[in-house]
Amino acid sequence: MNRTAGREEASPSRGTFRPFPPFEAPEATSRLLADDLFLERRVQHWRLAILALLLFVPLLALLLEGSRPEHVWSMAVLGVSLALSVLALKNLEKPRQMAWIRYAVTFVDVTTVTALLAGYLFLGRPMMAVNSQVTFLVYFLILGVIACRHDLSLAFFGAGLTLAEYLALVGAGAFFWNLPGAASDTEYGSFSWANQVGRFLILSLASALTILVVRNSRRVREHSLRDGLTGIHNRRYFEEALDVEFSHSIVREEPLSLVLLDVDRFKEYNDRLGHPFGDRILMAVADFLMRQLRRSDVLARYGGDEFAFLLPATSGEEAVETLGRIQGNMNRWFEGLVPPGHPPLSFSLGLACRDEKDRTAADLMERADRHLYRSKNAGGGVLCRHDGRVSRKEPPSPL
Repeated sequence: MNRTAGREEASPSRGTFRPFPPFEAPEATSRLLADDLFLERRVQHWRLAILALLLFVPLLALLLEGSRPEHVWSMAVLGVSLALSVLALKNLEKPRQMAWIRYAVTFVDVTTVTALLAGYLFLGRPMMAVNSQVTFLVYFLILGVIACRHDLSLAFFGAGLTLAEYLALVGAGAFFWNLPGAASDTEYGSFSWANQVGRFLILSLASALTILVVRNSRRVREHSLRDGLTGIHNRRYFEEALDVEFSHSIVREEPLSLVLLDVDRFKEYNDRLGHPFGDRILMAVADFLMRQLRRSDVLARYGGDEFAFLLPATSGEEAVETLGRIQGNMNRWFEGLVPPGHPPLSFSLGLACRDEKDRTAADLMERADRHLYRSKNAGGGVLCRHDGRVSRKEPPSPL
């Protein structure tokens, strides 16, 4: 194949296609985003259960040991955290609210533990602040809650915040309360740098493990949204992206173009040249389209020898111009791929653009599919435009 960039017509900026479109439109009803929202609600319920159990610890201590300042302080801090958590869950109604709520509750969770430990310093129990086992272990519960999500940036934020706050706590205690020279506590022992370094290292390892778990879960999820042969996104991803982009188009009052592309005579290539050759064709088409489309476009293998791509903020005439360039580049890109004596490679394309008659994304897809069939019925190598007209780019002659 000839892949000399200098021989191709001008094309938009290259690069890998973007991941799942950022959520902005309140009307979007993506199932993936709905799944994320359901997961976040479950996580928030677990947080409430954990906080309620933690609140039981100082309450039990008050009953058994009497009204001690550190127990009252623990109940007050945990009570405020529980109230904020209920407020966060109450406001978690739409996917667009997930991002800020996740970061907010993670900040509250980590800072709650740090505030508990810092309070012990001010209440005259400095060794309790740096040696308490129960309160320190809550950091690990928080990291576990973070690992339940698929948000890598949140994992880095939560892990970094946990390490920074604990380091600041120990540093402040050593500097302002002179913990290395302070008297030993009958319940919590004395200050030891070796013990604090060990705690920090264990907390660092737990933070790293949290990030690793989230990265692996994201990778598994990403693989479920990609086509195993070509590496581009699959039909499930495309349908989710179409839902979101369709809603974006309505809210922003921007055009949206949808293209379906089918490899002509693909079954014949498979039958005469073998399935490995058919796989080569599909991989070459995916590679070609990725290089032709913009980063803002959404590309997927829709099924078999059919590809689909979205062109956001692109009118019908702009889409026709883009597809004309793509058709022109196809002949040069795939030159020599098919052996002599076999039909040259060509493609049928169906284009549809959102209009006021489209009530759902399925309406837009149905029209694109209808135009694709019109292209194939015309003999292949044809583009059926958004207005129903058919235009043909002559395929190269067989070698």
